[in-house]
Amino acid sequence: MRVRKIVFMSLILVLVAAIIASCSKNNGGDSTNEPTNGQTESASGEPRMDVTFTTHNIDKVKPDAYALKYMQDKFNVNIHMVTSNGGDYREKLMLSVASGDIPDYMGNLPISDFYKLVDQGVLAEIPEDLIKEHMPKYYQYLERSIGPEPLKAFAVDGKNYALPGPWSIGKNINVVGIRQDWLKNVGIEKTPETIDEFEDMLYKFTNNDPDQNGKKDTYGMTSRGKLEIWDIFAPIFGAYGVYPGIFTLDGSGKVVRGEVEPGAKTALEKLAKWYKDGVIDREFLLNDWEEVEKAIIAEKAGVAQCEWGCFIPGEAFWEGKYDAMKKNNPKVNWVTMPGPKGPNGDYGTFQTNPIGDAGMFFGKQLADDRAKMIKYMDMFEAYSFDLETYVNVNRGVKGKTYEMTADGDYAWIPPYDTEEKQTEFGLGGTYAFPGAFNDYDFQKPFMTPKKYLKVREAAESVGVGKVDLMGPMLTPVNNEYKDRLKTFTLKSFYDFIGGKRPVSEFDKFVEEWKAMGGQKVLDEAQQIYDQKLK
Repeated sequence: MRVRKIVFMSLILVLVAAIIASCSKNNGGDSTNEPTNGQTESASGEPRMDVTFTTHNIDKVKPDAYALKYMQDKFNVNIHMVTSNGGDYREKLMLSVASGDIPDYMGNLPISDFYKLVDQGVLAEIPEDLIKEHMPKYYQYLERSIGPEPLKAFAVDGKNYALPGPWSIGKNINVVGIRQDWLKNVGIEKTPETIDEFEDMLYKFTNNDPDQNGKKDTYGMTSRGKLEIWDIFAPIFGAYGVYPGIFTLDGSGKVVRGEVEPGAKTALEKLAKWYKDGVIDREFLLNDWEEVEKAIIAEKAGVAQCEWGCFIPGEAFWEGKYDAMKKNNPKVNWVTMPGPKGPNGDYGTFQTNPIGDAGMFFGKQLADDRAKMIKYMDMFEAYSFDLETYVNVNRGVKGKTYEMTADGDYAWIPPYDTEEKQTEFGLGGTYAFPGAFNDYDFQKPFMTPKKYLKVREAAESVGVGKVDLMGPMLTPVNNEYKDRLKTFTLKSFYDFIGGKRPVSEFDKFVEEWKAMGGQKVLDEAQQIYDQKLK
Protein backbone atom coordinates (compact mmCIF):
# COMPACT_ATOMS: atom_id res chain seq x y z
CA MET A 1 0.00 0.00 0.00
CA ARG A 2 1.14 3.49 -0.80
CA VAL A 3 0.71 4.81 2.73
CA ARG A 4 3.09 2.13 4.00
CA LYS A 5 5.66 3.16 1.43
CA ILE A 6 5.41 6.77 2.58
CA VAL A 7 5.98 5.76 6.19
CA PHE A 8 8.92 3.62 5.12
CA MET A 9 10.51 6.47 3.21
CA SER A 10 10.30 8.60 6.35
CA LEU A 11 11.85 5.86 8.45
CA ILE A 12 14.63 5.17 5.97
CA LEU A 13 15.98 8.62 6.70
CA VAL A 14 17.63 7.35 9.86
CA LEU A 15 19.53 4.51 8.26
CA VAL A 16 23.09 3.82 7.10
CA ALA A 17 24.61 4.24 10.50
CA ALA A 18 27.99 3.10 9.32
CA ILE A 19 28.20 6.20 7.21
CA ILE A 20 26.96 8.27 10.13
CA ALA A 21 29.76 6.87 12.21
CA SER A 22 32.37 7.50 9.57
CA CYS A 23 31.14 11.06 9.16
CA SER A 24 31.12 11.82 12.85
CA LYS A 25 34.51 10.23 13.41
CA ASN A 26 36.57 10.28 10.26
CA ASN A 27 34.64 12.26 7.66
CA GLY A 28 34.34 9.24 5.32
CA GLY A 29 31.54 8.50 2.85
CA ASP A 30 29.31 10.69 0.73
CA SER A 31 28.34 13.56 2.96
CA THR A 32 28.56 17.24 3.63
CA ASN A 33 31.67 16.70 5.70
CA GLU A 34 31.98 20.20 7.06
CA PRO A 35 29.42 22.02 9.22
CA THR A 36 26.82 23.17 6.72
CA ASN A 37 27.08 26.87 7.53
CA GLY A 38 30.79 26.87 8.29
CA GLN A 39 30.30 28.20 11.84
CA THR A 40 31.82 26.66 14.94
CA GLU A 41 30.03 28.84 17.47
CA SER A 42 26.78 30.71 17.81
CA ALA A 43 26.33 34.48 17.66
CA SER A 44 26.53 34.52 21.45
CA GLY A 45 29.96 32.90 21.36
CA GLU A 46 28.83 29.52 22.68
CA PRO A 47 30.44 26.57 20.86
CA ARG A 48 28.17 24.71 18.48
CA MET A 49 27.73 20.99 18.97
CA ASP A 50 28.29 18.74 15.93
CA VAL A 51 25.39 16.42 15.14
CA THR A 52 24.68 14.17 12.16
CA PHE A 53 21.46 13.47 10.29
CA THR A 54 20.75 11.38 7.25
CA THR A 55 18.91 11.95 3.99
CA HIS A 56 17.92 9.80 1.04
CA ASN A 57 18.54 12.80 -1.25
CA ILE A 58 22.13 13.76 -0.48
CA ASP A 59 22.51 15.22 -3.98
CA LYS A 60 19.74 17.72 -3.19
CA VAL A 61 21.26 18.96 0.06
CA LYS A 62 22.27 22.62 -0.12
CA PRO A 63 24.77 23.98 2.43
CA ASP A 64 22.70 27.17 2.70
CA ALA A 65 19.34 25.37 2.85
CA TYR A 66 16.68 27.22 4.80
CA ALA A 67 15.73 24.10 6.79
CA LEU A 68 19.33 23.48 7.85
CA LYS A 69 19.99 27.05 8.85
CA TYR A 70 16.76 27.18 10.83
CA MET A 71 17.58 24.03 12.82
CA GLN A 72 21.21 24.97 13.34
CA ASP A 73 20.33 28.38 14.70
CA LYS A 74 17.43 27.10 16.79
CA PHE A 75 19.51 24.41 18.51
CA ASN A 76 23.00 25.92 18.28
CA VAL A 77 24.43 22.98 16.34
CA ASN A 78 26.42 22.22 13.22
CA ILE A 79 24.48 19.64 11.21
CA HIS A 80 26.34 17.13 9.04
CA MET A 81 24.07 15.53 6.43
CA VAL A 82 24.98 12.04 5.16
CA THR A 83 23.34 9.69 2.70
CA SER A 84 20.93 6.97 3.70
CA ASN A 85 20.68 5.44 0.24
CA GLY A 86 21.61 1.82 -0.30
CA GLY A 87 20.00 -1.49 0.55
CA ASP A 88 22.83 -2.91 2.64
CA TYR A 89 22.27 -0.79 5.72
CA ARG A 90 22.10 -3.66 8.17
CA GLU A 91 25.30 -5.25 6.91
CA LYS A 92 27.17 -1.93 7.03
CA LEU A 93 25.92 -1.20 10.50
CA MET A 94 26.85 -4.58 11.93
CA LEU A 95 30.31 -4.37 10.34
CA SER A 96 30.77 -0.89 11.74
CA VAL A 97 29.70 -1.95 15.21
CA ALA A 98 31.92 -5.03 15.11
CA SER A 99 34.92 -2.80 14.33
CA GLY A 100 34.08 -0.59 17.32
CA ASP A 101 32.87 2.30 15.16
CA ILE A 102 29.48 2.93 16.78
CA PRO A 103 27.25 5.70 15.44
CA ASP A 104 25.55 8.25 17.67
CA TYR A 105 22.15 6.81 16.81
CA MET A 106 20.77 4.04 14.65
CA GLY A 107 17.46 2.33 14.12
CA ASN A 108 14.80 0.47 12.19
CA LEU A 109 16.49 -2.88 12.62
CA PRO A 110 14.81 -6.25 13.13
CA ILE A 111 13.83 -6.93 16.72
CA SER A 112 16.43 -9.69 16.94
CA ASP A 113 19.23 -7.27 15.99
CA PHE A 114 18.12 -4.80 18.63
CA TYR A 115 18.45 -7.40 21.37
CA LYS A 116 21.82 -8.50 20.00
CA LEU A 117 23.09 -4.93 20.24
CA VAL A 118 21.81 -4.66 23.81
CA ASP A 119 23.53 -7.93 24.75
CA GLN A 120 26.76 -6.73 23.15
CA GLY A 121 26.70 -3.56 25.25
CA VAL A 122 26.56 -1.38 22.15
CA LEU A 123 23.56 0.75 23.13
CA ALA A 124 23.12 3.48 25.70
CA GLU A 125 20.34 3.33 28.23
CA ILE A 126 17.64 5.94 27.58
CA PRO A 127 15.92 6.50 30.92
CA GLU A 128 12.15 6.82 30.66
CA ASP A 129 12.19 9.91 32.88
CA LEU A 130 14.65 11.57 30.48
CA ILE A 131 12.28 10.89 27.58
CA LYS A 132 9.34 12.35 29.49
CA GLU A 133 11.40 15.45 30.31
CA HIS A 134 12.87 16.17 26.88
CA MET A 135 10.36 14.46 24.59
CA PRO A 136 7.01 14.91 26.37
CA LYS A 137 4.94 15.15 23.17
CA TYR A 138 6.72 12.11 21.79
CA TYR A 139 5.86 10.19 24.95
CA GLN A 140 2.21 11.18 24.62
CA TYR A 141 2.34 9.96 21.03
CA LEU A 142 3.66 6.61 22.28
CA GLU A 143 0.83 6.34 24.79
CA ARG A 144 -1.79 7.13 22.12
CA SER A 145 -0.26 4.73 19.61
CA ILE A 146 0.82 1.86 21.87
CA GLY A 147 -1.00 2.30 25.17
CA PRO A 148 0.00 2.60 28.83
CA GLU A 149 3.62 1.75 29.64
CA PRO A 150 4.61 2.07 25.98
CA LEU A 151 8.28 1.20 26.59
CA LYS A 152 7.54 -1.98 28.50
CA ALA A 153 7.89 -4.31 25.52
CA PHE A 154 11.52 -3.33 24.93
CA ALA A 155 12.74 -3.22 28.52
CA VAL A 156 15.83 -5.33 29.22
CA ASP A 157 16.53 -6.02 32.88
CA GLY A 158 14.33 -3.06 33.75
CA LYS A 159 16.22 -0.63 31.50
CA ASN A 160 15.06 1.09 28.33
CA TYR A 161 17.28 1.32 25.26
CA ALA A 162 14.74 2.22 22.58
CA LEU A 163 12.81 5.12 21.14
CA PRO A 164 10.02 3.23 19.34
CA GLY A 165 8.61 4.77 16.17
CA PRO A 166 5.07 3.39 16.03
CA TRP A 167 2.88 3.68 12.97
CA SER A 168 0.23 5.62 14.84
CA ILE A 169 -2.65 4.74 12.51
CA GLY A 170 -1.75 1.05 12.22
CA LYS A 171 -4.13 -0.31 14.84
CA ASN A 172 -7.12 1.23 13.04
CA ILE A 173 -5.97 1.05 9.43
CA ASN A 174 -7.93 -1.82 7.85
CA VAL A 175 -11.60 -1.52 6.95
CA VAL A 176 -14.15 -3.12 4.68
CA GLY A 177 -15.18 -1.07 1.65
CA ILE A 178 -18.54 -1.61 -0.04
CA ARG A 179 -19.72 -0.14 -3.32
CA GLN A 180 -22.51 2.12 -2.08
CA ASP A 181 -23.81 2.73 -5.60
CA TRP A 182 -24.11 -1.04 -6.07
CA LEU A 183 -26.15 -1.31 -2.88
CA LYS A 184 -28.64 1.13 -4.34
CA ASN A 185 -28.68 -0.65 -7.69
CA VAL A 186 -29.61 -4.00 -6.12
CA GLY A 187 -32.23 -2.52 -3.81
CA ILE A 188 -30.35 -2.55 -0.49
CA GLU A 189 -31.15 0.62 1.42
CA LYS A 190 -28.58 0.48 4.24
CA THR A 191 -25.07 -0.78 4.78
CA PRO A 192 -25.24 -4.42 5.92
CA GLU A 193 -24.46 -4.93 9.58
CA THR A 194 -24.92 -8.63 10.34
CA ILE A 195 -23.29 -11.61 8.66
CA ASP A 196 -26.69 -12.62 7.24
CA GLU A 197 -27.23 -9.16 5.73
CA PHE A 198 -23.68 -9.26 4.41
CA GLU A 199 -24.31 -12.62 2.79
CA ASP A 200 -27.51 -11.37 1.16
CA MET A 201 -25.53 -8.46 -0.29
CA LEU A 202 -22.82 -10.75 -1.73
CA TYR A 203 -25.39 -12.85 -3.55
CA LYS A 204 -27.13 -9.80 -4.96
CA PHE A 205 -23.80 -8.26 -6.04
CA THR A 206 -23.17 -11.50 -7.94
CA ASN A 207 -26.58 -12.22 -9.40
CA ASN A 208 -28.52 -8.95 -9.69
CA ASP A 209 -26.37 -6.97 -12.16
CA PRO A 210 -25.13 -4.32 -9.70
CA ASP A 211 -23.18 -2.43 -12.38
CA GLN A 212 -26.27 -2.42 -14.63
CA ASN A 213 -24.41 -3.46 -17.77
CA GLY A 214 -26.78 -6.30 -18.58
CA LYS A 215 -24.13 -8.96 -17.96
CA LYS A 216 -23.45 -11.41 -15.15
CA ASP A 217 -19.81 -10.42 -14.76
CA THR A 218 -19.48 -9.40 -11.10
CA TYR A 219 -19.09 -11.12 -7.75
CA GLY A 220 -19.51 -10.05 -4.17
CA MET A 221 -16.12 -9.90 -2.47
CA THR A 222 -12.45 -10.15 -3.34
CA SER A 223 -9.57 -10.85 -0.98
CA ARG A 224 -5.86 -11.56 -0.84
CA GLY A 225 -4.53 -15.02 -0.08
CA LYS A 226 -1.23 -15.32 -1.85
CA LEU A 227 1.20 -14.52 0.94
CA GLU A 228 -0.27 -14.18 4.41
CA ILE A 229 -2.89 -16.02 6.45
CA TRP A 230 -4.33 -12.84 7.93
CA ASP A 231 -5.23 -11.53 4.48
CA ILE A 232 -7.73 -14.28 3.68
CA PHE A 233 -11.24 -12.80 4.06
CA ALA A 234 -10.22 -11.43 7.45
CA PRO A 235 -13.56 -9.65 8.20
CA ILE A 236 -15.42 -12.96 7.88
CA PHE A 237 -13.19 -14.62 10.47
CA GLY A 238 -13.58 -11.50 12.60
CA ALA A 239 -17.34 -12.03 12.58
CA TYR A 240 -16.67 -15.26 14.47
CA GLY A 241 -14.21 -13.69 16.90
CA VAL A 242 -10.97 -15.10 15.47
CA TYR A 243 -7.92 -13.61 13.77
CA PRO A 244 -5.92 -16.21 11.81
CA GLY A 245 -2.22 -15.62 11.38
CA ILE A 246 -1.66 -13.47 14.46
CA PHE A 247 -1.40 -13.89 18.23
CA THR A 248 -4.35 -12.49 20.19
CA LEU A 249 -5.98 -13.01 23.59
CA ASP A 250 -9.17 -14.92 24.17
CA GLY A 251 -11.67 -13.87 26.83
CA SER A 252 -9.72 -15.60 29.61
CA GLY A 253 -6.37 -13.96 28.88
CA LYS A 254 -4.98 -16.97 27.04
CA VAL A 255 -2.79 -16.34 23.99
CA VAL A 256 -4.32 -17.97 20.92
CA ARG A 257 -3.87 -18.19 17.15
CA GLY A 258 -7.09 -17.65 15.24
CA GLU A 259 -6.43 -20.28 12.58
CA VAL A 260 -6.82 -23.10 15.11
CA GLU A 261 -9.67 -21.65 17.18
CA PRO A 262 -13.20 -23.11 16.89
CA GLY A 263 -14.54 -19.90 15.34
CA ALA A 264 -12.28 -20.44 12.33
CA LYS A 265 -14.17 -23.63 11.49
CA THR A 266 -17.47 -21.77 11.33
CA ALA A 267 -15.93 -19.04 9.17
CA LEU A 268 -14.44 -21.64 6.82
CA GLU A 269 -17.83 -23.31 6.46
CA LYS A 270 -19.36 -20.01 5.45
CA LEU A 271 -16.56 -19.21 3.00
CA ALA A 272 -16.70 -22.68 1.46
CA LYS A 273 -20.40 -22.19 0.76
CA TRP A 274 -19.80 -18.77 -0.79
CA TYR A 275 -16.92 -20.09 -2.88
CA LYS A 276 -19.05 -22.94 -4.20
CA ASP A 277 -21.83 -20.48 -5.10
CA GLY A 278 -19.39 -18.11 -6.81
CA VAL A 279 -20.12 -15.03 -4.71
CA ILE A 280 -16.49 -14.52 -3.62
CA ASP A 281 -13.35 -14.25 -5.72
CA ARG A 282 -12.39 -17.74 -6.89
CA GLU A 283 -8.85 -16.50 -7.57
CA PHE A 284 -8.23 -15.27 -4.02
CA LEU A 285 -5.38 -17.71 -3.46
CA LEU A 286 -3.46 -16.01 -6.30
CA ASN A 287 -4.17 -12.47 -5.15
CA ASP A 288 -1.82 -9.94 -3.67
CA TRP A 289 -2.53 -6.20 -3.43
CA GLU A 290 -2.05 -5.70 -7.15
CA GLU A 291 -4.67 -8.29 -8.10
CA VAL A 292 -7.17 -6.96 -5.56
CA GLU A 293 -6.61 -3.45 -6.87
CA LYS A 294 -7.24 -4.61 -10.43
CA ALA A 295 -10.49 -6.30 -9.43
CA ILE A 296 -11.67 -3.16 -7.66
CA ILE A 297 -10.72 -0.75 -10.43
CA ALA A 298 -12.20 -3.07 -13.09
CA GLU A 299 -15.44 -3.05 -11.05
CA LYS A 300 -15.61 -6.82 -10.80
CA ALA A 301 -15.95 -6.96 -7.01
CA GLY A 302 -18.26 -4.90 -4.82
CA VAL A 303 -16.54 -5.58 -1.48
CA ALA A 304 -12.88 -5.54 -0.44
CA GLN A 305 -10.85 -5.30 2.73
CA CYS A 306 -8.18 -2.63 2.42
CA GLU A 307 -6.62 0.30 4.24
CA TRP A 308 -9.20 3.05 4.60
CA GLY A 309 -7.22 5.32 2.25
CA CYS A 310 -8.31 3.04 -0.61
CA PHE A 311 -11.87 4.27 -0.40
CA ILE A 312 -11.52 8.04 -0.26
CA PRO A 313 -10.20 10.64 -2.73
CA GLY A 314 -6.44 10.56 -3.17
CA GLU A 315 -6.13 14.19 -2.15
CA ALA A 316 -7.47 13.22 1.26
CA PHE A 317 -4.77 10.69 2.07
CA TRP A 318 -2.17 9.86 -0.54
CA GLU A 319 -3.97 7.03 -2.28
CA GLY A 320 -5.02 6.47 -5.85
CA LYS A 321 -7.43 3.57 -6.24
CA TYR A 322 -10.53 5.63 -5.58
CA ASP A 323 -9.42 8.26 -8.09
CA ALA A 324 -8.73 5.65 -10.76
CA MET A 325 -12.21 4.19 -10.33
CA LYS A 326 -13.86 7.59 -10.25
CA LYS A 327 -12.11 8.55 -13.46
CA ASN A 328 -13.45 5.47 -15.24
CA ASN A 329 -16.91 5.72 -13.68
CA PRO A 330 -18.06 8.95 -11.95
CA LYS A 331 -20.88 7.01 -10.26
CA VAL A 332 -18.43 4.99 -8.16
CA ASN A 333 -18.97 5.58 -4.45
CA TRP A 334 -17.72 3.63 -1.45
CA VAL A 335 -18.86 3.30 2.13
CA THR A 336 -16.58 1.83 4.80
CA MET A 337 -17.46 -0.47 7.68
CA PRO A 338 -15.50 -2.52 10.25
CA GLY A 339 -16.92 -5.85 9.06
CA PRO A 340 -20.16 -7.78 9.55
CA LYS A 341 -21.31 -8.80 13.02
CA GLY A 342 -21.42 -12.51 13.71
CA PRO A 343 -23.97 -14.41 15.82
CA ASN A 344 -22.23 -13.42 19.08
CA GLY A 345 -21.80 -9.77 18.12
CA ASP A 346 -18.13 -10.13 17.12
CA TYR A 347 -16.78 -8.06 14.24
CA GLY A 348 -13.60 -6.50 12.89
CA THR A 349 -10.58 -7.31 10.80
CA PHE A 350 -6.90 -7.74 11.56
CA GLN A 351 -5.05 -4.51 12.27
CA THR A 352 -1.34 -3.69 12.15
CA ASN A 353 0.66 -3.63 15.36
CA PRO A 354 1.95 -0.03 15.52
CA ILE A 355 5.35 -1.34 16.58
CA GLY A 356 7.12 -2.78 13.57
CA ASP A 357 10.61 -2.71 15.02
CA ALA A 358 12.57 -1.34 17.96
CA GLY A 359 12.63 2.18 16.56
CA MET A 360 15.75 4.21 17.23
CA PHE A 361 18.52 3.93 19.81
CA PHE A 362 21.72 5.69 20.82
CA GLY A 363 25.27 4.37 20.70
CA LYS A 364 26.85 3.57 24.05
CA GLN A 365 29.17 6.60 23.89
CA LEU A 366 26.18 8.88 24.44
CA ALA A 367 25.67 7.31 27.86
CA ASP A 368 28.75 9.33 28.85
CA ASP A 369 27.72 12.35 26.82
CA ARG A 370 24.30 13.13 28.22
CA ALA A 371 24.34 16.63 26.75
CA LYS A 372 24.61 15.25 23.23
CA MET A 373 21.92 12.65 23.83
CA ILE A 374 19.62 15.39 25.09
CA LYS A 375 20.45 17.58 22.10
CA TYR A 376 19.35 14.83 19.71
CA MET A 377 16.23 14.23 21.77
CA ASP A 378 15.34 17.91 21.76
CA MET A 379 15.73 18.03 17.98
CA PHE A 380 13.75 14.82 17.46
CA GLU A 381 10.94 16.22 19.59
CA ALA A 382 10.86 19.57 17.84
CA TYR A 383 10.93 18.25 14.28
CA SER A 384 8.26 15.62 14.90
CA PHE A 385 5.89 17.37 17.31
CA ASP A 386 6.47 21.14 17.42
CA LEU A 387 4.30 22.94 14.88
CA GLU A 388 6.56 25.97 14.40
CA THR A 389 9.60 23.78 13.75
CA TYR A 390 7.77 21.40 11.44
CA VAL A 391 6.32 24.27 9.40
CA ASN A 392 9.68 25.99 9.02
CA VAL A 393 11.48 22.84 7.89
CA ASN A 394 8.73 21.62 5.56
CA ARG A 395 7.01 24.81 4.37
CA GLY A 396 9.52 27.60 4.92
CA VAL A 397 8.59 31.26 5.30
CA LYS A 398 4.98 32.37 5.59
CA GLY A 399 4.18 34.94 2.92
CA LYS A 400 7.14 33.90 0.79
CA THR A 401 7.05 30.14 0.25
CA TYR A 402 3.60 29.35 1.67
CA GLU A 403 0.38 30.98 2.82
CA MET A 404 -2.64 29.97 4.83
CA THR A 405 -5.87 29.62 2.86
CA ALA A 406 -9.27 30.74 4.08
CA ASP A 407 -9.92 27.11 5.04
CA GLY A 408 -6.74 26.98 7.11
CA ASP A 409 -4.71 24.86 4.69
CA TYR A 410 -1.00 25.30 4.04
CA ALA A 411 -0.73 26.34 0.37
CA TRP A 412 2.49 26.86 -1.57
CA ILE A 413 3.07 30.27 -3.12
CA PRO A 414 4.34 30.11 -6.73
CA PRO A 415 7.04 29.45 -7.76
CA TYR A 416 7.49 27.32 -4.62
CA ASP A 417 4.62 25.06 -5.62
CA THR A 418 7.14 22.97 -7.54
CA GLU A 419 9.51 20.43 -6.04
CA GLU A 420 12.40 22.02 -7.90
CA LYS A 421 11.91 25.40 -6.24
CA GLN A 422 11.30 23.85 -2.83
CA THR A 423 14.58 21.98 -3.15
CA GLU A 424 16.32 25.12 -4.29
CA PHE A 425 15.08 26.97 -1.21
CA GLY A 426 16.07 24.04 1.01
CA LEU A 427 12.82 22.56 2.33
CA GLY A 428 11.00 19.29 2.77
CA GLY A 429 11.75 15.62 3.17
CA THR A 430 15.39 15.99 2.15
CA TYR A 431 15.85 17.47 5.62
CA ALA A 432 14.37 15.33 8.37
CA PHE A 433 15.57 15.37 11.98
CA PRO A 434 15.23 12.39 11.95
CA GLY A 435 11.73 11.94 10.50
CA ALA A 436 11.15 8.56 12.12
CA PHE A 437 8.23 9.54 14.35
CA ASN A 438 5.10 9.92 12.27
CA ASP A 439 2.19 11.17 14.37
CA TYR A 440 -0.62 11.27 11.84
CA ASP A 441 -2.80 13.42 14.07
CA PHE A 442 -0.07 16.03 14.26
CA GLN A 443 0.67 15.78 10.53
CA LYS A 444 -2.98 15.81 9.47
CA PRO A 445 -3.04 19.51 8.42
CA PHE A 446 -0.14 18.81 6.03
CA MET A 447 -1.73 15.70 4.55
CA THR A 448 -5.45 16.35 4.29
CA PRO A 449 -7.15 19.55 3.09
CA LYS A 450 -9.87 20.80 5.42
CA LYS A 451 -12.56 20.02 2.85
CA TYR A 452 -11.69 16.32 3.13
CA LEU A 453 -11.21 16.06 6.90
CA LYS A 454 -14.68 14.71 7.62
CA VAL A 455 -14.40 12.24 4.74
CA ARG A 456 -11.08 10.97 6.05
CA GLU A 457 -12.21 10.81 9.67
CA ALA A 458 -15.35 8.91 8.72
CA ALA A 459 -13.32 6.35 6.78
CA GLU A 460 -10.67 5.78 9.44
CA SER A 461 -13.12 5.71 12.37
CA VAL A 462 -14.36 2.23 11.45
CA GLY A 463 -11.00 0.45 11.56
CA VAL A 464 -11.72 -2.14 14.26
CA GLY A 465 -10.02 -5.39 15.15
CA LYS A 466 -6.97 -6.87 16.84
CA VAL A 467 -3.23 -6.62 16.32
CA ASP A 468 -0.53 -9.26 16.68
CA LEU A 469 0.50 -9.26 20.34
CA MET A 470 3.90 -10.70 19.50
CA GLY A 471 4.64 -8.12 16.82
CA PRO A 472 7.36 -6.29 18.80
CA MET A 473 8.62 -9.32 20.71
CA LEU A 474 11.61 -11.59 20.21
CA THR A 475 10.11 -15.05 19.46
CA PRO A 476 12.85 -17.54 18.52
CA VAL A 477 10.57 -20.60 18.66
CA ASN A 478 8.01 -18.94 16.44
CA ASN A 479 10.76 -17.88 14.05
CA GLU A 480 11.87 -21.51 13.79
CA TYR A 481 8.43 -22.88 12.93
CA LYS A 482 6.50 -19.98 11.37
CA ASP A 483 7.31 -20.65 7.71
CA ARG A 484 6.24 -24.28 7.74
CA LEU A 485 3.14 -23.47 9.80
CA LYS A 486 2.16 -20.67 7.43
CA THR A 487 2.62 -22.83 4.35
CA PHE A 488 0.59 -25.62 5.90
CA THR A 489 -2.18 -23.27 7.01
CA LEU A 490 -2.44 -21.47 3.67
CA LYS A 491 -2.76 -24.75 1.79
CA SER A 492 -5.28 -26.09 4.29
CA PHE A 493 -7.42 -22.96 4.12
CA TYR A 494 -7.29 -23.00 0.32
CA ASP A 495 -8.44 -26.63 0.37
CA PHE A 496 -11.19 -26.02 2.93
CA ILE A 497 -12.62 -23.01 1.12
CA GLY A 498 -12.16 -24.46 -2.36
CA GLY A 499 -13.83 -27.75 -1.47
CA LYS A 500 -10.78 -29.98 -1.86
CA ARG A 501 -10.90 -30.91 1.82
CA PRO A 502 -14.10 -31.08 3.88
CA VAL A 503 -14.32 -28.54 6.67
CA SER A 504 -15.40 -31.43 8.89
CA GLU A 505 -11.66 -32.28 9.06
CA PHE A 506 -10.85 -28.96 10.74
CA ASP A 507 -10.13 -30.63 14.10
CA LYS A 508 -7.65 -32.93 12.39
CA PHE A 509 -5.99 -29.87 10.83
CA VAL A 510 -5.65 -28.34 14.31
CA GLU A 511 -3.97 -31.50 15.62
CA GLU A 512 -1.57 -31.53 12.68
CA TRP A 513 -0.78 -27.83 13.15
CA LYS A 514 0.03 -28.26 16.82
CA ALA A 515 2.10 -31.39 16.18
CA MET A 516 4.33 -29.69 13.60
CA GLY A 517 5.39 -27.01 16.08
CA GLY A 518 2.26 -24.97 16.64
CA GLN A 519 1.89 -25.99 20.28
CA LYS A 520 5.48 -24.97 21.00
CA VAL A 521 4.80 -21.62 19.35
CA LEU A 522 1.70 -21.08 21.49
CA ASP A 523 3.57 -22.05 24.66
CA GLU A 524 6.36 -19.58 23.89
CA ALA A 525 3.88 -16.77 23.19
CA GLN A 526 2.04 -17.41 26.44
CA GLN A 527 5.28 -17.31 28.41
CA ILE A 528 6.34 -14.02 26.78
CA TYR A 529 2.93 -12.48 27.40
CA ASP A 530 2.93 -13.49 31.07
CA GLN A 531 6.46 -12.18 31.61
CA LYS A 532 6.48 -8.93 29.59
CA LEU A 533 3.03 -7.87 28.44
CA LYS A 534 0.50 -8.94 31.05
